[in-house]
Amino acid sequence: MKLLLGIFAVLIAVVNCLPRDQFFPFGEGTTDKKLNRRSKKPLTLSFREPFTFLGEEQSLLYIVRDGYVSFSSGARGSKIAPFHTKLKLIRGQSSVWYRTTVSSNEEDEIINLIQRNFRSRGSTDFTTFSPSSFVIVTWENMAVRNSDHEVIGTVTFQLILVADAMHSFAFFLYDENNDYPRPDRIGSNIDAGFTSGKAHNQWEFEMVYTTEDNKAATLFEAMRDSNVGMNGMWAYKIDGRMDGNIIPAVAYVPVESLPQNDEPPQDAVNIQLDNTFDVVLDFENQCTRETCSVDGRCVPYPTGHCCACNEGFMGNGIHCLSINDNGRMNGRVNGTINGVTIPDEVYLHTFIMGGGGRTFTAISPVPSSIAYSMQILLPIGELMGWMFAEPAAKGINGFMQTGGDLLYSANIRFENGDEVSIIQRYTGVDESEEGGGVIGGYVTIDGNVPNLSPGTSVSVDRHSEVYTKYRPGYVYSSEQRSLDADGQTIRFSIEQTITYQECEADDINTDASLTAMRMNTTYAYSIFEPQGDILRYAMITNVGPDIGVPTDACQDNNCGTNAECFPQANTFTCRCRAGYTGNGYTCTESPSDPCDNNDCDRNANCYPAGNSYTCQCNTGFNGDGRVCVADQASDPCDTNDCSLYAYCYPTNDGQSFYCQCATGFTGDGRNCEREQRGNACDNNNCSPYAYCRPRGDTDFTCECAPGYVGDGYNCEEESQDPCLNNRCHPYADCSPVPGGYTCSCRSGYQGDGYLCEEADQLVNLCSDCGRDADCLPEGRGYRCICRAGFNGDGLTCEDVDECLEGADIACDANARCQNNRGSYTCRCNAGYRGDGFTCEALPEADGSLVFGQGMSVMNLPRDGSAGNKVYMKSRQTVVGLGYDCRHEYVYWTDISGRAIMKASLDGRDVSVVVNTSLSSPEGVAVDHLSRNLYWTDSGFDRIEVANLDGTNRHVLFDTDLVNPRAIVIDPVGGYLYWVDWDRSYPRIEVSGMDGSGRAVFLDEDLIMPNGLTIDLVSQLLCWADAGTQKVECMNLDGDPLSRYPVYRPAQYPFGLASLGNNLYWTDWQTSNIQFINKNGGEVQSLALPRGGNGRTYGIAAVTQCTDGNNRCAYENGGCRNLCLPAPGVRATCVCPNALAPNDIPCN
Repeated sequence: MKLLLGIFAVLIAVVNCLPRDQFFPFGEGTTDKKLNRRSKKPLTLSFREPFTFLGEEQSLLYIVRDGYVSFSSGARGSKIAPFHTKLKLIRGQSSVWYRTTVSSNEEDEIINLIQRNFRSRGSTDFTTFSPSSFVIVTWENMAVRNSDHEVIGTVTFQLILVADAMHSFAFFLYDENNDYPRPDRIGSNIDAGFTSGKAHNQWEFEMVYTTEDNKAATLFEAMRDSNVGMNGMWAYKIDGRMDGNIIPAVAYVPVESLPQNDEPPQDAVNIQLDNTFDVVLDFENQCTRETCSVDGRCVPYPTGHCCACNEGFMGNGIHCLSINDNGRMNGRVNGTINGVTIPDEVYLHTFIMGGGGRTFTAISPVPSSIAYSMQILLPIGELMGWMFAEPAAKGINGFMQTGGDLLYSANIRFENGDEVSIIQRYTGVDESEEGGGVIGGYVTIDGNVPNLSPGTSVSVDRHSEVYTKYRPGYVYSSEQRSLDADGQTIRFSIEQTITYQECEADDINTDASLTAMRMNTTYAYSIFEPQGDILRYAMITNVGPDIGVPTDACQDNNCGTNAECFPQANTFTCRCRAGYTGNGYTCTESPSDPCDNNDCDRNANCYPAGNSYTCQCNTGFNGDGRVCVADQASDPCDTNDCSLYAYCYPTNDGQSFYCQCATGFTGDGRNCEREQRGNACDNNNCSPYAYCRPRGDTDFTCECAPGYVGDGYNCEEESQDPCLNNRCHPYADCSPVPGGYTCSCRSGYQGDGYLCEEADQLVNLCSDCGRDADCLPEGRGYRCICRAGFNGDGLTCEDVDECLEGADIACDANARCQNNRGSYTCRCNAGYRGDGFTCEALPEADGSLVFGQGMSVMNLPRDGSAGNKVYMKSRQTVVGLGYDCRHEYVYWTDISGRAIMKASLDGRDVSVVVNTSLSSPEGVAVDHLSRNLYWTDSGFDRIEVANLDGTNRHVLFDTDLVNPRAIVIDPVGGYLYWVDWDRSYPRIEVSGMDGSGRAVFLDEDLIMPNGLTIDLVSQLLCWADAGTQKVECMNLDGDPLSRYPVYRPAQYPFGLASLGNNLYWTDWQTSNIQFINKNGGEVQSLALPRGGNGRTYGIAAVTQCTDGNNRCAYENGGCRNLCLPAPGVRATCVCPNALAPNDIPCN
């Protein structure tokens, strides 16, 4: 299936584009980098956190000279193209610029654009949108070439990509002075839009304007137009998380009105169904190239021809969808429930996840007075579950039978006497470019359902339903069902009929194939979200043949001549046809008006036509009469003066408008301010498959949705492993088998698996004993006995966690018990010192924090006094910081200026330490004893060391590094630690400070380790991970059993510092500094001093020097150049990598 994701808005007359000075700043004088003009290879960028595009998380971006970016290094793959064609760099004029950082003003501008132009998109108004990823690419003065390589025009355009953890956006900007080529001179395609890379033609964009077929003028007009009210700028929401869709920033237009019914073709049979709908069966021309799907074919049979879907597709041949692709269903919802009329603007949207039988249906905006009661109407979504159920064995789902072109009718009777009817009409897959592969239709609901009070939750157990096809094109189901509403059981009966057009020439559709299909719903939920007035139904279904072949209850009916028979379980009912009245057995012609019981839209008139009727929309409305939508008129909100944080609504007469502040803001609509008291869940980091539950005004908890398990931050689909609730003995292993599980005793034990006893056995060789067991001679063999601190049979011995099992331990009250292999130790808590059995409090640590904020180095004392700005330099970006406690200097890396700087704490004596041969300096650490400086460079992928004045530079490591960032040292112990947030292998590494003994310190349960700090008093190494959202610590000896979490969830931690008993970290989401006691507790925030602006990066503690010494601290360890400490109170003399001409040679 070609799933077209959207198109540019309807084009209007040519107007001016965007002046170049309204582009986001680029080029010389900015932080932009330039694409190498000599290289034709794409430039690779890595996102700081995954960037979601069309439902898939991407970690790399490739910038291509020819006007596009890609998420794949090959020719195929998903792409974003503002202006894709053959482009050439003109020496001295053209450049391709890029950067991944923005100023705070630029960030605010982007956020305002998103909030202003996407605020009507569903339930999310983006008032709390806080971006964490930016990419700005500018193609400046690029020459456009034709197929003969002639330069036929020059263009400048810009692409902006911005995202947070959930949402992604793209902006296209086009210069007003672009010299677009004449359409008759192009000779090669120019494309603009998006592609998932799944189309057969690699540049068959899924949202496209192209110069193919002489549409160049249309493309260039589009680039001068806009969908955000700024000529030359286009904006799109591109993450596709909920429905796999690209969403343009224009007024959302739901499913278009259904077209007027065509006249039935000649030689067609017109079958009327219960006075309401006509289904036309055309037997004259059932299968032609035009009637079959583009993904189907015409198949001849002895009695005619039928359409069939190609391999890899499913459907009825007329309508086909790819088996593995996602799909969508849209439709308007109308009717009356419990006396409340459903408003005209209510629509249904269903997202079908390719494969697996997963469907997600949303109806919005639902009036709150009936919304909770509508949770009961799960059968609305169950129709989609039947259509796209995962086939098992010889199962046939509804879409394979109907192709999505069907009429569904359900009558539901509740135990309390309420009744409701549901009619759903869908017209198959719209394969036109405008239709975008969507299945369109409408839903009508009329009747009463049990009232549910606000806040009521509905739960549905697993269940199954049998859908029986009694004859071609007619499916019937009748079931007794129940559901739970906060402990109240609601019982009901439901009858469902589905009618559709079926090709009878297919020889497999014989009487033997008219079997019943059982649909199993393995997971379902129904929930109302009041924030967006959204009612959601979701389910996972599969379908397979039901046992036995049903009999047609209507086979021997005695219905009247002018009546029709309808099977019902084991019986049938007779209903008079349209235009007749009676009991179904005797029917006489009705003199009544056929329009008495019509289903015309409220904005339509009914006109009798013989014994039937037709519906015609009133003036000012369009549609087929059953669904009428108001003509598009000028919207008074097009020119409004509402606040950016308000919605504009037309008045009832359509002549004026009024403004209403968005949720979370207060005011008169023209002036809106953020409410001081917000929902704690507004900025939650729960899993997409979890619910956020507020706890007070500032805290929240995350709970996995039904069917998922986890801690709420990470939720995975609940496993159906039969061993989950097994009854095996603790010393037995459970193994899944078809229909259940088996239990078998482990080695060294005997029994039936449900009861296992230790086997009394000897071994022939001591090597058979476990490594933690003693081997003792006994009789003709040996007996294995686990040592103290271990349990087992001697063949296998497992460590006993004395700390958990409550052994008689003697740790101090201010110490923690730490399990070791075969034993345990006691360690004093942070803020105390001693051997763990006796701990005494340390004096309160004095000092302050220095941190980077945008272009500034800031100082924040911890004694409560106001902080100050240490140093600010335009266009620098302060990333890593270190502190020389002996001479009281702060050192920092400037990633934008590619330099390492230093200054005294009062901001004086500022100097450059290193400004050559640096690419992206990030982490920095000061050895105050040896007077050396260590740093990481993520651009050159290396770790270097030099004297504190920048002399005697030496490269420690330049291999097996991908994204090195934070770095810390233990100058007394002689160890060096650093993080590498390599996407494919994140880790923390360790080596001697001289580069000896490099090893992986930790590589488990890490995603994006950013910050790193060391506590030499407590002998702890602590880190902050923006991927796992944890702050954790571990002993410096690397014992994995000593690892413990300090805090979670940290939103997006970057820098980390240890000061006294606390850990401090900067956070990109909260934009402040947070801290917590190293022993855990409540996290707190610090107010930042004035003078800083922008995102907070690295952080370091300013405190007194710790006790201790090393070999290099006295007379440089006897070395001529660099003296580097090493573990074991050793030192290594190292030569610099390069010497000045007058330097003494080093050996």
